[in-house]
Amino acid sequence: MVTPIWQRFGTASYVGIADDLTPYEYAEAIRKVYGTAVAWEELADEAKLLQLKGHLASLRSPQIYGGTGNIEILPPFSKADLAENLDKTKGLRLMGQRFIPDSYMLQQLVFPSVEGFTGENQPFTMVMTPLGPVRGFPRGLDVMSVLGSQRAADTLEAAGDTAYAKYDERLGELNEKFAAFTPAEWNRNLYWSWLYALQALIQERGEGYPNFMCTEAWQDRQLSAALASWAELRHDTILYAKQSYTMVGTAGSSMPGC
Repeated sequence: MVTPIWQRFGTASYVGIADDLTPYEYAEAIRKVYGTAVAWEELADEAKLLQLKGHLASLRSPQIYGGTGNIEILPPFSKADLAENLDKTKGLRLMGQRFIPDSYMLQQLVFPSVEGFTGENQPFTMVMTPLGPVRGFPRGLDVMSVLGSQRAADTLEAAGDTAYAKYDERLGELNEKFAAFTPAEWNRNLYWSWLYALQALIQERGEGYPNFMCTEAWQDRQLSAALASWAELRHDTILYAKQSYTMVGTAGSSMPGC
């Protein structure tokens, strides 16, 4: 028997499992509805097809929006819009892009999970929409802040990149979520292990360390090293790790042309 191509890729131990539904999950759903052997005539059975669709709809949704579909979010905007629209992107991917935790972090720290701009000037993260400025671009510093770098959090605040409604709330949720992971959970695959190793670079140094390691200059040096390493990690996995996109907000439904 020839092994299907998607079974011959060992990327799960390197990057993790697919964020979208896989052929395995579709095959299991088909077995539950049609049995182990499917006659082609049964594919025309509308009742069974409807049953299959219902079963597939109950399966897991992706956790990262990868840009699939032309999705526009209508006001009022909230975090619930993210989950609702992620459901709309659910579907089969033959060799789906893998879930990575930093894309998940970035997804949670932009519109619509994070809402309108509350600051002044125009920080890097701000994007104009029909209903005003929102956090449209994340930053690598967001990832470092979630991983525990207070220096990254301070840098973001000084640049005005935290001046958005619900940003602090979402960051707090992420900090709590990822701080609760055990070393075994952090070492589930090589990608997660890499991020876990970076935490040793960015943690603050206290009593017992040399004075120079307790300065802001040293913290900046360590933070820059962590960001550079993280950029290399993203570069190495760009072809199969799922990248996060920011959903589009609109003031009203698109009207068809005449």
